[in-house]
Amino acid sequence: MELRQLRAVIAISEAGSVTKAAEQLHLVQPALSRQVRILEQELGRQIFERTHSGMRLTDEGLILVQAAKRALFALDQTVEEIKPRQTDVAGTVTVGLLPSTCDLVAGDLVNAVRSGFPRVRLRLRTGIAGQLQAWVATGEIDIALLYNPREHPATEVIPLLDEPLFLVGPRGPEAEWGDYEPLETLAGLPLILPSGEHSVRDILQRACSVARIPLNVVAEADDIPLTKALLTAGVGYSVLAGIAIAEDLLANRFVAVPMGSPPLQRRVAVVRGTSVNAPLAVSHVTEVLVKKIKSVVRQNRWPGARLVDFEL
Repeated sequence: MELRQLRAVIAISEAGSVTKAAEQLHLVQPALSRQVRILEQELGRQIFERTHSGMRLTDEGLILVQAAKRALFALDQTVEEIKPRQTDVAGTVTVGLLPSTCDLVAGDLVNAVRSGFPRVRLRLRTGIAGQLQAWVATGEIDIALLYNPREHPATEVIPLLDEPLFLVGPRGPEAEWGDYEPLETLAGLPLILPSGEHSVRDILQRACSVARIPLNVVAEADDIPLTKALLTAGVGYSVLAGIAIAEDLLANRFVAVPMGSPPLQRRVAVVRGTSVNAPLAVSHVTEVLVKKIKSVVRQNRWPGARLVDFEL
């Protein structure tokens, strides 16, 4: 029996359905259903009755939920008691961020660490995903937030969320777009894309290669502000992750729809070194970073993102 299974059961019991609970937690529905199914198999008892009006706790399920709430509350209290005092945690922690994540993540992260761990000094660096993971593996940085990380013996991957890729254009053509655009749409568009080392370009080229869709790349731009400037100037269209255009969508600067059906997507994860001698500060900053990312998603500030069923 795992904590995430208990939390899944509590969330579903309070929401009344798996769908509503998944939406509230910003998780995919199959992840929650899987946790309940595994727990029911382990207990040999049915926790929920599946009805037309939703999920209703069985008598056994009610007993489990009540006990789970007490247990989780006691566990949270115990963790707080045995945690080192925040003033005891000290040191310098270097965090790598992708340029597209800086606007939504950097400020919140710095403020949270400064408030919670006043003796921890943050050092922030930016780079593309491949660079960041290499820096973590060599110990040049302690933690990195990146996309589609590769398995590496010197790093630990903490999956956070899946996010769709969006077809993005200047204001105006939205009447011609539906709820999503198929890959075939790209064949007739002038495209502004990052270079081949970028995760978006790699995902897009792989998908279009399989579908035999030619790409008309009129400009390459690895810098997000430069891509946005070219979009604003009417040079063409681009395919970007939701986080890169979150503020722009709120300001109605661009129009964007998911690219493909199902949408092309990428996995966002925190990667840190596996050294057993890692400073305690690294662990605490990792926890703060994960919590801040989840908070951004739950506040609907990361367009289209869905949290992955994973706990530290």
